[in-house]
Amino acid sequence: MANYLRDGIEWLHEQRHSQLSEALEYLRRAEATAIELNGTLGTTDRDLLIDQELFINSSVRDFIVRRADLSDAGELIEPESGDRITIVATGAVYEVCELGQEPAWRPSDEYDAAIRIHSRLIVAGVVA
Repeated sequence: MANYLRDGIEWLHEQRHSQLSEALEYLRRAEATAIELNGTLGTTDRDLLIDQELFINSSVRDFIVRRADLSDAGELIEPESGDRITIVATGAVYEVCELGQEPAWRPSDEYDAAIRIHSRLIVAGVVA
């Protein structure tokens, strides 16, 4: 029996990838060779508890990428803090980071077709 929900999510991811994504380079902290892939820019906002009564609102840049595209020699890569993502068109460089108690990435859907990678800007890019 067909799984229409999964098929619909996969179709939406393909539309996002083909219509809204940008060329990226993903560089592992300990690697010298970048992985070329496409991703969509996003944002995650969180209220982080600093003290019992003190919250800080934090926003981070997210990159939404197809899970299968983040691989090296066929092996899926799990994003880690300290990895770097460069937007090819502007040269802006982001560092993968954890968001409070949340890991550096999370699934973007329940079928693990895409993931959302949290990052922070470390080198501003140039708008052409």
